[in-house]
Amino acid sequence: MRRRLQGYLNRFARNEEGATAVEFAMVSVAFLTFIIGIYAAGIYFLTWNRLQQGVENAARYAAVHADATTTELEDIIINDIESIGGVEDNLEIAVADSAVNGISFREVTATYVLNWNLPFMPTSINEMSMQVTSRTPVTN
Repeated sequence: MRRRLQGYLNRFARNEEGATAVEFAMVSVAFLTFIIGIYAAGIYFLTWNRLQQGVENAARYAAVHADATTTELEDIIINDIESIGGVEDNLEIAVADSAVNGISFREVTATYVLNWNLPFMPTSINEMSMQVTSRTPVTN
C-alpha cells in the first residue's frame, strides 16, 4: 500500500501539466493590480489637472473682469470639471477678496472629492479629496 501511494506521489510530482496555468494565476493578480493602479493614478491626475485649469481660468477671468460675480467664476470651474465627466455635487468653490499693500486680490479655491467606487474597499480609499487655489490681482 505504501509503495503504491509513493508511486502515485512520484508520478504527481513529475507531472508538469497545468504548471503554466498555475504560474499565470500567481502572476496575473499582481499584473492586473499594477495595471488597475496605473489607470487609477491616471484618472486622479487628469481630474486634478482639469480642476487646476478651471481654477486658474476663473482666476484669470476675475483678474480681467473686476466685476465678475461668484456665479460666473463657479460656472467656469464647473464646465472644466464636467468636461471630463466630473460631478458638480462633489465640487466646493470659494471666492474671497483681499487686499495687500493697497493691491486688491481675488482668491479662488476649489475642492473636489473623487469617488472611485471600488468594491470591497473602505470609504477612506474610495474618496480622494483634492484642493486647488489660485490668487490673482484684480484690476480696478
